[in-house]
Amino acid sequence: MKELTPVLEECSAFLNPVEIDVAWEWTSNLRDPLNRGYPYKFLTVYQRDFVENHLVVLGEDVVDVIPEYSVDDILPGRLGGHSKEPRAL
Repeated sequence: MKELTPVLEECSAFLNPVEIDVAWEWTSNLRDPLNRGYPYKFLTVYQRDFVENHLVVLGEDVVDVIPEYSVDDILPGRLGGHSKEPRAL
């Protein structure tokens, strides 16, 4: 974080942010996060927002690696109900 702080400040200063969410994950876990056990919100429920608004500050862009899931399939599971098997779109 020490090395990232100046980069984050430079990249986001014009936005006047209150906070910055730094999402990270091992690339090998991104290919099918729900079925691999890594159901992070930015990869699933908020995936569309992540894809459209993310900014890479370190490493490679992974948008082409993550599968697109149907929100109808994953939302019940996120809300604590039973969900259908997630399917990539």
